[in-house]
Amino acid sequence: MKKVTRLCKVEHVFTYIANDEACLLAVKEFEAGIDVHFWLDKYASLYENISYTAEGLPRIVDCNYEGKSYKGILNFFSLYVKTRNEYQDPFSGPPDNSED
Repeated sequence: MKKVTRLCKVEHVFTYIANDEACLLAVKEFEAGIDVHFWLDKYASLYENISYTAEGLPRIVDCNYEGKSYKGILNFFSLYVKTRNEYQDPFSGPPDNSED
C-alpha cells in the first residue's frame, strides 16, 4: 500500500511541475505579443486544469502541493483572469470579477 501512495505522490508532483512549465510558457507567449483572443482560447483548457470551483463559488487556483508553491501556475492564473476580464465581449455584460 505504501508503494501505491508514493507513486500517487510522484504523479501529483510531476503534474504540478508539468502544469507550472506550461504556465510559464503561456506567460512568455503573452509577453511576446501574441493575439490576446487567440491566447485566451489556446490556454482555456490549461486554466481549467489548474483551477477548480464549487457551484456558486469563484474559481480558485490550485498552485500548492505539499508545502511547495508553484509560482508559474499562480502567475498564469492571475494573468489569464485579468486578461479575460479586460477583453470580455462588451455586449456580454459586466466583467466577471469572481475569477471564474
